[in-house]
Amino acid sequence: MNLKYVQMKKVINVFFPVALLFFVVSCSQKTETVVVKQTPTVAAENQPYTPSDTTNENEQVLNYGELNNIVSLDPLFALNNASQRLITLIYEGLVSYGPNGNIQPALAKSWNVSDDSLTYTFHLRTNDYYQDNECFTSGLGRRVTANDVKQTFQRMCELRVPPEAAHMFMAIHGFDAYFKEHHQIFSKKERTLNDIPGIIVQNDSTLQIELDVKDTHFLQKLASPYAVVYPHEALNFNDKDLAQNPVGSGPFQVDAMQNDSLIVLDKNKNYWKKDAQGKQLPYLDQIRVENIKNETRLYKQFVTGQIQYIPSMGPDMIHTLIDNGKLKPSIQTKYNLQNPGTESIQLNFNPMNRYGITHSEALTFLSDFSFSTFANWLGSSTVNLQYQATGKEVSNKDNLFLKYGKGNKNNNAITFAYTLDPMGLQFTKTISDSLDKDYNVLLVKSPVVSRATSFYVERLQNYYTDDSHPRSSNELLRFSYKRYALSNQDVKNIVLNQFPWWQNLDKVTVSSNENIQ
Repeated sequence: MNLKYVQMKKVINVFFPVALLFFVVSCSQKTETVVVKQTPTVAAENQPYTPSDTTNENEQVLNYGELNNIVSLDPLFALNNASQRLITLIYEGLVSYGPNGNIQPALAKSWNVSDDSLTYTFHLRTNDYYQDNECFTSGLGRRVTANDVKQTFQRMCELRVPPEAAHMFMAIHGFDAYFKEHHQIFSKKERTLNDIPGIIVQNDSTLQIELDVKDTHFLQKLASPYAVVYPHEALNFNDKDLAQNPVGSGPFQVDAMQNDSLIVLDKNKNYWKKDAQGKQLPYLDQIRVENIKNETRLYKQFVTGQIQYIPSMGPDMIHTLIDNGKLKPSIQTKYNLQNPGTESIQLNFNPMNRYGITHSEALTFLSDFSFSTFANWLGSSTVNLQYQATGKEVSNKDNLFLKYGKGNKNNNAITFAYTLDPMGLQFTKTISDSLDKDYNVLLVKSPVVSRATSFYVERLQNYYTDDSHPRSSNELLRFSYKRYALSNQDVKNIVLNQFPWWQNLDKVTVSSNENIQ
């Protein structure tokens, strides 16, 4: 176990209003402490984190801000873009996406595909090691093996993990049966399958995967954040799981976590990748990810230099800063704007709602909503209406008022549940504001669709280039909007692609560290 001397900086920021935002006056006081580098530091609630490495003027540090919750750093539980952006920094899969959405090597340096496209043979790197962590006997990261990959796929099938990852790989021979046994036979003694026969470990660096049916998206699914690989030693180390002690082989490793509000990533010195000149990647020494759920506060911290990179802007920031797809002229020279792709949101009707709202009534309510109002507010060049349902509306709206008005005896309500993100909330509010104020309208902050829900707003996730989501009879409206990422002029070489969860920060540099705290 190695001792590392660290230097902590305490910076007191005093904010006072200037024009739209705040001007920051900072002063710092240096103290020294000694920290034992072990598993990631998890700070108690409302307590400051203790960084393990020295922060000085020569180090490359990136401060970035997320609006949405960082749900988990366990890949199978990281079910939103904010979480998956960190997954891509900490872990690696067999393959990965490149900047143009092309498949490129990662843990696997090469692979072969049979003529019938049913057998894939992957050849793993022999110089790819996990990040140093106390879950390993020596504390030093061991080599990634083909058996790690197999165990990762087996874990996807377990009952206690979300099924999203497993649903992507049902084409693998024996995967479906292994998944069903874990989900239908709850007694371990009654189970008969020990593994997935279609995943064959030939040796430490060779893995063969056999499919029952051809899957044209198979490599793309392997490049998703659900298919990253981790060591079995980290799954239950000292009563900690991957969410508390993430261990991967990616370019950055977790140093400290303060709930979900602050996550500190250090450079993984075991990382295999080098640049064209032979210099080890990544260039950054540290990334500090702060979860700031209030858009106004996030933007204030951005303009004052405390946050240098925002990977996904919220609706208020887009409305305030962007005009016709570009930064407004007054700030074009101050910041860098990227628009690598789009995200999609849909509005659905819940026929099981307890209020008795019918599909025809749902269409009537929606007819009072003009999507152009939302599009014009957010920016017509930013939003694209992909689908809006039409159908027979209720002819007598007075009957709707009697049923769902605020004075009705049955306390009926038009209930909207929205996704836990700013864009979903803004969209829901716009619909609610368009309805007659005499209706009993409720907004419910819940990702769960239940009988208490009349309508629900859902974000659509894409993991391969031509991913399409089928439209159901209960889908009433779908739109896409441009994803904008914002960074200041000091930050160079942030690489994004069309997937909102993907980012490459391997070659990022920060020319000024004067605002680092």
